Amino acid sequence: MNKLVRVARLLNQAATWSLMDQAVISGGNFLLSLLLARQMGLEGFGLYTLWYMLPLMVLSLSQACIVQPFQAFWAEEKERGEQYATTVWQMQLLFGRLVLFLVIIAAVMMQSMLPLWAGALAVAQSAFDFLRKYSYAKGSYQKPFFWSAPLYGGILLVLLFLAAPQR
Repeated sequence: MNKLVRVARLLNQAATWSLMDQAVISGGNFLLSLLLARQMGLEGFGLYTLWYMLPLMVLSLSQACIVQPFQAFWAEEKERGEQYATTVWQMQLLFGRLVLFLVIIAAVMMQSMLPLWAGALAVAQSAFDFLRKYSYAKGSYQKPFFWSAPLYGGILLVLLFLAAPQR
């Protein structure tokens, strides 16, 4: 019974949920990379990695320009917190539109769908990252874990299904 009480206390701590969420995301990305590298081969995985730099660059720009300032100023904006969060979310959506506009131009110039896929992934990742950080700022530490776990679990299941030998 004493162990159950300790587990219950541990699950009521914000840090536990944050660490579990980060473990799901980091572990999911690691397993995703392993599966893709195995399935695609060295050359294909190298090309994937090159294209994946676009979403990572967009995510880092989003974090630097939108998410981190949001986290820094959220504490000061407690009275107008929801209004502030809505304004920052609108900035995130505007940023996403700009990225999509640029990748559409790149796709037309390159005559390829790859920039569109990379851009869509970039916009989705940066929006997901903002929503996770917003949940943490509001004190909803469990929500991001319950978003990340099915998302990464689903991605891995789809990849395992696609990688399974076809009969």
